[in-house]
Amino acid sequence: MHYLTRAITQIEQGKAHGEVNRKQAIACLEAVIAACAEASKVWQGYLASPGAPGDKWSVLSWVGAERAKLLHEIGLEARTQMMQASLGSGGNSAGLEDAIIELAYGQVKEGETGQDVAKLAIQRMQERVQAIRKLIARIEAAPHIPTKSMKTAMPAAKKKPVAQKAPKKKPTLAKKTAKKTPAKKKSAAPKKSSGKLASKKKAGSKPSKKKGKKK
Repeated sequence: MHYLTRAITQIEQGKAHGEVNRKQAIACLEAVIAACAEASKVWQGYLASPGAPGDKWSVLSWVGAERAKLLHEIGLEARTQMMQASLGSGGNSAGLEDAIIELAYGQVKEGETGQDVAKLAIQRMQERVQAIRKLIARIEAAPHIPTKSMKTAMPAAKKKPVAQKAPKKKPTLAKKTAKKTPAKKKSAAPKKSSGKLASKKKAGSKPSKKKGKKK
């Protein structure tokens, strides 16, 4: 629980991000305590009815596959809660290498029995629960940071000015020039034929009298 302890130190020094992380860390740690209590009941159930003894190598052979699977599922849930508590406290989840729940996948030491392993598992989880309760007490006793001081301590990142794009001009449609139709030329009036004019002149002119010679 080294990384979780270091993360809680950040809360005590006022480096964590507000009350939300404080409450999240406490809620997750309390969930881990509940998981330890549930796992202890599984081991106590084995002590109440151990069944046939197993071999001298595997704890699984003493506890049984069903109890081992249940302990594994409880262990996964407890690890998830520990990761959330560490992240909520400003820590790193990559360093949570310690197993919170005692699983049934280990080996029996020379001279041990399954009952000895079960008693030791319950004892170890009780010690971890006590350590986790101390961490919760440290979180609760850490100084509360007002919201205003948090804002001044962590200035907001300046936003880069976004260049405004110039509005796109709508393409102007070229006006269609109306085609000029050539004006029709007035046809000249047909000239009167010279024959009719000549006949009119003859009709209008008096007949000339020829002077005859008197005899």
